[in-house]
Amino acid sequence: MKKNLTILTLLFLVLCSILIVNQSAVYALEQPSTVASTAATDFAIAANDETQMHCSSKRIISSFVNKHQVEAHGFNFQVTPPGGSYAFNREGHQRYLSLRMDPFPFNGELSSSRISEIDTSLPPDQRVFCWQPTQRKNVVVMYTHRFAEAAPPPGLSENLFLWNAPLDTGNLITAVGVTRSSIFGGYFAIVAQDFDFATGSGLLQLVPMPAWLDATTWHTISIELSQESATIQVKQGSNQATVLQTSLLRPPDPLGFEFSVDNEIAPGVIVPVTVAEQLDVAFYSAELRRR
Repeated sequence: MKKNLTILTLLFLVLCSILIVNQSAVYALEQPSTVASTAATDFAIAANDETQMHCSSKRIISSFVNKHQVEAHGFNFQVTPPGGSYAFNREGHQRYLSLRMDPFPFNGELSSSRISEIDTSLPPDQRVFCWQPTQRKNVVVMYTHRFAEAAPPPGLSENLFLWNAPLDTGNLITAVGVTRSSIFGGYFAIVAQDFDFATGSGLLQLVPMPAWLDATTWHTISIELSQESATIQVKQGSNQATVLQTSLLRPPDPLGFEFSVDNEIAPGVIVPVTVAEQLDVAFYSAELRRR
């Protein structure tokens, strides 16, 4: 069970002690560079040569076509019945991936619809984490997505972030990106580092997304992670904002990206899915970009 716990469920234990700070600033979203680094020292630091072979300094999925294509770009499908499913769809020229969660006769099952760069079926020492900033380059991630429901459906956790998937390793939590949950009552940018859910120690910041954002319409999140700080920005149409920018406790360890929907709302608390939800993903890019 612990292996399947999401970061949102762990944060639930310290929810009452979290101070959510609103902050907003206009920014100009920078498009990802098309130039890939060839310097091996700027690759994400790997535990061994095998891990290094699986990582590159840039990944981009400009259109989601089929499972083989997505897996070839480093993602693992982690979709479990009875509620979880996925499909590849098209609107005009845009091809996108839909991660879906449907109501089902509930007998205590944990169900998920997820793609992740981290293969949690492997032993912890064999898992690949490709994204780590260096002294010369920052990690820059951009992704375009939308939700079927404007507000987080009851009982579902939705996570779109870089993180270290520590839940079966005993390590502290690091996560940078966005998250939705009915427990938190909305849609938030999140930065956590070395966070201990049992004691509340470490860094944890949750900031609501701007009021002008329509979660059911395509919007783009941009993450920039340096050795010193993390910045999360959002753009939708002519609106754009820096939602969260904060200093880190230390240079971050290697991380992997995840798009996820599941029905565990607190540690060991798996609840019925009463409202169908769908997370559509149309674009993903991650790279090491020169500072």
